[in-house]
Amino acid sequence: MSTLFNLQIMDAHSLSIADKSSQSSDPYIKFHTSKTKTQKSKIISKTLNPRWNQTFQIKAEFGEEVVFEVWDNNTFTKDKPLGIAVLVIPEMEKNERIYDVLTIDEGGLLSINIQCVTEGVPHPKELTTSSTECVLMFNEFATSTNLFIKNAILKLKIEGKFEISSNPFIIGTGSFVTLPTWFVVKCKPNDKIIFEILTQQIVDGIGKYVGTFVVPDYRENESEENENIPIKEFGSLYMKIKCVKSVYKYSDLKQIPQDDDFGISENKKLCLNVYNVEDISFEHFNPNHDQKMQFCIEFKTSSRKKKNTAFNNFYPSSYFIAGYRFKCKIGEVIEFILVSKDKHGEIKEIGKAKLLIEHKSATWKKEELKFDTFGKLYVGYKWMRGVSEKYKEIMSC
Repeated sequence: MSTLFNLQIMDAHSLSIADKSSQSSDPYIKFHTSKTKTQKSKIISKTLNPRWNQTFQIKAEFGEEVVFEVWDNNTFTKDKPLGIAVLVIPEMEKNERIYDVLTIDEGGLLSINIQCVTEGVPHPKELTTSSTECVLMFNEFATSTNLFIKNAILKLKIEGKFEISSNPFIIGTGSFVTLPTWFVVKCKPNDKIIFEILTQQIVDGIGKYVGTFVVPDYRENESEENENIPIKEFGSLYMKIKCVKSVYKYSDLKQIPQDDDFGISENKKLCLNVYNVEDISFEHFNPNHDQKMQFCIEFKTSSRKKKNTAFNNFYPSSYFIAGYRFKCKIGEVIEFILVSKDKHGEIKEIGKAKLLIEHKSATWKKEELKFDTFGKLYVGYKWMRGVSEKYKEIMSC
């Protein structure tokens, strides 16, 4: 007896190029099942990273293979095949939804999810092993930088596994600039994801700015808001990360790590976000109304040299938004200094604030700090996650 499913074709990344002149394709998807006639997605023009987000109802059997054919639409000649990807429909219970990322044989990745609508079957419990993979969704990207880049792409890769790229976009100078970019990837805990911002500048040529992220063993549907990746010589890359399929999805409860087991015992790096300042009057320190006055936040610890956010041209009531990672200890004090720089380059201290690090958790803690002169500073911190002690036991088996 066949089962009814909702199948959503989400998106694809880094498809093959069909049109050499435009370096793009006009992709669409065709597929069918043993119980459903051929269905076709809409055509997305001139892109290698189409986003369909289309849902289809299909009838199929558990364990059946669904073959997705990726095609390039052509008005005057025959459509060109761009590859195929195969989904084996997994066992699932009624209303359960499963995400997957499929490899396209001619290049690229296809993201889908499938939901069982009618009566399903319980998925058998499985032991999580070192080969079990998770599915992560990266979106809500933003940057904080003093650079202005007209032509950039964001690349995400895991060495030896895959490499996918975004569509081109503009990076504007500012405290928090959103990017029209998203990724869905399949990976394992402890994988090192490399983020590369590649730029094409007329004067400077091709530039590359790199940051890394080590995948924790996320629990099912766990998410990270405003995760920051420091990018050397660039600034910060922010994103939201959601685990839509965990390595523990089918695990017995005894194999799932405890709530406080986040792998931060030996990983002593602190994640720090500097947000904004408030209640500071421009008249306090700029009586000459210098329109070129700039501001930044400096900070230092007993074990770390002084570091500063990028200078910005806004009044100090606006956002700085900068992210950092560095080694720290419980009980350390971070000193923040609000400084100004005038049109002659002269730097002055405006006020100081201190933060005592006493919260040891993998979730953000936001703090309101008072400067010793006037005004407030808003920051947030958490400890950088590693893999849990429970997952280390799995890895050692």
